[in-house]
Amino acid sequence: MIDNTNATSDEDENVILMVSSMCQENDGTVEISSVVVTQKRNPPSCGVSVNDKNVKFLADSGSPFTLINMADSKKIDDMVVQESQIKMFAYGGKSIEVVLKFEAHLKFEGKCAVEMVYVVKEGENLLGWEEQGELGIILHLNHPNMV
Repeated sequence: MIDNTNATSDEDENVILMVSSMCQENDGTVEISSVVVTQKRNPPSCGVSVNDKNVKFLADSGSPFTLINMADSKKIDDMVVQESQIKMFAYGGKSIEVVLKFEAHLKFEGKCAVEMVYVVKEGENLLGWEEQGELGIILHLNHPNMV
């Protein structure tokens, strides 16, 4: 999900994290790619309640999907799982293995949303941009006339 193995900076304080945006093809594949620069010591993350279990997510302002790794998904109760045929690719073309999906009740600081969450075999948990907006984690950025 995040590829920072070759990332460097002059001050060694910043690291380039490869996170996502989407391009969906007609065959159902989804390519995920984007670049976000963040501080190594303080990545943009937050704790979100998923079906009443706290899960730490990387706040991914470019991802249209919320992803949770298999290990963390095992801590969540009351999952009604569904098969997923979606194909996802990380930056650089590496395939992301999607195991299943489930509808989740997400909560953050008093705000709630019911959203689809994709369980992936491994990697970082990513909170998608729509979920961040609904939960009040990010501001609405695509309004250039508002100052």
